[in-house]
Amino acid sequence: MSKQIDQSEENDSKDVHKKVLPNLQGQKNVLKQKTLTSFMRKKNETENEADASVSAITRNIVKQTENSVKAQNISSNITTLRAAEESLVGFTNWKTAIEVGKGFSRHELSEMHLTAASRKAEKTKRIETDTSISTLVTSTVLLKRRYYFKAIVKTILFLVEHHLALRGNWDKEYHEEDGLFNSLFDFAKERDPDLVECEKFMPSNAKYTSPEIQNEIIDILAELLRESIVREVLNADVNFFTILFDGTKDRNGDEIVSLAARFVSSGKPVEVLLFFETTEDAMRILSQCYDGASVMNGYKSGVAKRLQDVLKKIIPYVHCFNHRLHLVIIHVVKQIQAVKEFFDQLQLIYTMLKKPKIKKIHEGKSMKRLIDTRWTGHKDAAKAILQNYYEFVDTFKLAVKNISKEIDGEDIAICTGILAVITRKTFVFILVCINEILSFLAPADVIFQKREIGYKRVMPVVESVKTCILELRNDKRSTLLDDFTVEETIGERSGEEEIIDVTIAELEARFSENNSILLALSNADSMDISELKPLETVGIELPSQCELNVAKKYVDRKRADHEKSNAARMVKGGKEKDLSRFNILETLYDAQEPFRNVYNLFATIETFACSTSVCECSFSSLSLVDLPNRLTMTNLRLRNLAFLGFESKRLRNTDLDEVLKKFNSSKRRKVQLY
Repeated sequence: MSKQIDQSEENDSKDVHKKVLPNLQGQKNVLKQKTLTSFMRKKNETENEADASVSAITRNIVKQTENSVKAQNISSNITTLRAAEESLVGFTNWKTAIEVGKGFSRHELSEMHLTAASRKAEKTKRIETDTSISTLVTSTVLLKRRYYFKAIVKTILFLVEHHLALRGNWDKEYHEEDGLFNSLFDFAKERDPDLVECEKFMPSNAKYTSPEIQNEIIDILAELLRESIVREVLNADVNFFTILFDGTKDRNGDEIVSLAARFVSSGKPVEVLLFFETTEDAMRILSQCYDGASVMNGYKSGVAKRLQDVLKKIIPYVHCFNHRLHLVIIHVVKQIQAVKEFFDQLQLIYTMLKKPKIKKIHEGKSMKRLIDTRWTGHKDAAKAILQNYYEFVDTFKLAVKNISKEIDGEDIAICTGILAVITRKTFVFILVCINEILSFLAPADVIFQKREIGYKRVMPVVESVKTCILELRNDKRSTLLDDFTVEETIGERSGEEEIIDVTIAELEARFSENNSILLALSNADSMDISELKPLETVGIELPSQCELNVAKKYVDRKRADHEKSNAARMVKGGKEKDLSRFNILETLYDAQEPFRNVYNLFATIETFACSTSVCECSFSSLSLVDLPNRLTMTNLRLRNLAFLGFESKRLRNTDLDEVLKKFNSSKRRKVQLY
């Protein structure tokens, strides 16, 4: 009897199912929706795909509702099955789909939708926690893969740090590349058996040593390094930084710009290279330092003016002191014809001494090339001639005699002319005068090249240089010759005075600041609030005069103790190099608690830059990468390699695990590292 009832209930269920789904067999196009893919079952190879799907759906629905039919009436079964049907086949009518209480709103409550949403959330969580199914391998395998990949990154780091090329030429005989990366990585495997063992866990098609992967790792290293520098700038002692900018051209003629930032960290000024990256908070820019090109300092539409217009704040522009000093020499040369001819003659001497046959007979010190963009070449050339004057004269005398018969007639004629020029009294006079003036300018050039030197510390040096050159104009120096008899004059006193006057005029024009803000920086050590007032216009908060007075007494006391300490070292036989230099900023940094506002003031003042030497130094790094045999690299790769090579000390602190994680998550990888 029980069996008959069960059979009857089963038949009723089937009848209900047939009534509810009378036309389901014919809806082939609807049943091809992607939502049915998880329910499809194959009966055999020849069965129609739609029929198989319908059959599978029917069996699934009947099985799920079989037990519930026993306890529910026919109408509730019909509603349940109809809802299941709608959730499976989707909607063909948009109005029905968005109707409240039906359509999508009903589908969201269906078991199938809730299950799918739950699985999607679970998958997202696994990915975020690095526990996705694709990485559910043993921890040992993951460690070996990471060990292998870190060896690749270390190899690239070594080559980049030393400005070495990664790739070489294709060896046709051995069918492999003879680049440094492959050679160095093979050498590492020879020295490290663990690396060879770890390589076995890498698929043959995912060794991660291809040029594309190398470029990707270089990009990641550059990105991480820039991010760390930006964090360092944002975490500076004070909320200000200065931007430095300069440009040059690579061997392909493309313009390469160098962007740097200056800030104060742990009581010391720091200058770092950013290239094309900068911080997002541009309102923290305190000043800007560029060369004197009109496109940069134009008062109407120059970069300096436009930056102030965009940010709607005063951002003082500082003309790079290195460029200023070079312009002084260039304008002196242009304005005085005798000086211009003198340096043209030095250039000709350098050219002749580079010829092998003349170079062979020269026994004195060699000359350096005169560079139009760097005045130090002029100084070095004049110094070499002055210190080895007679050796140069003897060289050209021997060249004119041509004892070895190896020098051709054209070179002999040129050497004859050079010999006649350098033995004139006028040439010797200008040589001595120019060498003396350029020697006075040398200390300024040295301090301008130091990256940690700020605006406040260079102005006293500039004033000292101007004073020393001005003293050359003083007649008091002639008393030094009172004990000698002057037999003959060379009649060049007026020429000397002209050179001195033009040099002083150029120094005054280019290093006399009329800007009240820059004048306030120069007088900061006085700690007089009346002289510091202009700094408020750029958003610098000034402490009270009382606090400044107490801080000044403290600094003076520390300076006296420092001088006593240095004197004691000298008494004990110490050398000058063992003496330390007193620094106000570092002194205040050690006493931040009582003098917080005063320290913030001096840290902000040290943020002002005086030169773009850090940008110019970066061009040296660029030249080490931009070699004639590496002209095919992309501009982005060239910039990244130069940037990484220049900031190599910071690059050594790169967290390799961060590199691996960024590489692992940047694309879909064949081999997962986490």
